Amino acid sequence: MTDLLPPNASPLERAIDAASARIDGLEVPLADLWNPARCPLALLPWLAWALGVETWDADWPGELKRRACAEAFEVHREKGTVAAIERILDLIGAVYEFTEGPDGGLDPMTGKVSILNSGSIALDGIEDVKAALDRSKRASFRLEVEFLAGFEAAAQLAAGFGALQVARFGSEGATA
Repeated sequence: MTDLLPPNASPLERAIDAASARIDGLEVPLADLWNPARCPLALLPWLAWALGVETWDADWPGELKRRACAEAFEVHREKGTVAAIERILDLIGAVYEFTEGPDGGLDPMTGKVSILNSGSIALDGIEDVKAALDRSKRASFRLEVEFLAGFEAAAQLAAGFGALQVARFGSEGATA
């Protein structure tokens, strides 16, 4: 290594120089660390943190982790809109019906999401979905979330029959 430090360099400066010289030995180019498609799987949690990904689960498959990182900018851009709520529901593969405001028979600044859970959400994941929806909606928007369990998803949600309510979440918390 060529020493470019002056003869009177302090021990701290020499230590920093030695540490920064080891960067060349890294196997991953720095540009790849910021690319969700090429970042090593073991480093994705740090990329997610840097990009501001709010919902993260270490048990997710690698492809879902990469998708969460890749979509972080769009999620932040849409935050506070109906599109943000729909993006979360689409990400988990939910069959849902969303109604909003007076056009949907609700009070202004309120909405209701009915999610027909045909196995896409585990029971222990219901609270995580609710928390993700709360983070994505406007703060002034009251969102009621219903999780329904039943048979053959889409047709029955549209027809409004054949479903058993599992849980309902509103501003007051969960009810059975």
